[in-house]
Amino acid sequence: MERYLGLHAPDFVWIQAEERIVEGLQEYGARIRRSFEELPAGITVHLEFRFNERIAGAGWASERGVARMSGDGPRGPLPVRYSVFHTVARRATADAGGSWWTTTAVPPARPSSTPRTRWTTCGPSDGA
Repeated sequence: MERYLGLHAPDFVWIQAEERIVEGLQEYGARIRRSFEELPAGITVHLEFRFNERIAGAGWASERGVARMSGDGPRGPLPVRYSVFHTVARRATADAGGSWWTTTAVPPARPSSTPRTRWTTCGPSDGA
């Protein structure tokens, strides 16, 4: 969990219009931690990301894609869930090979196609 949250800039903003949520990194982190702490014992969660658009400049990048969440429980595999995402990131260091910090995440309100369908058309993450 902390590795995931460590990808976010200190001034990160999460916006989810349909739920009327706008929160900073502290609120977002607390909510995400709480949701995972509330999982029943024996549940493991796997997250995968695929990108269908990346526009990057020297210091900023916009990425859109599909997230796939799967897991396992005491009785076997859990249902697979898909969601679309749009993030904005800024380079965390001045050098061109430096890491990126996510500054904003805005899930689209109504995707044009189902996330599951989009998953099959997006390329796998290349770690960029």
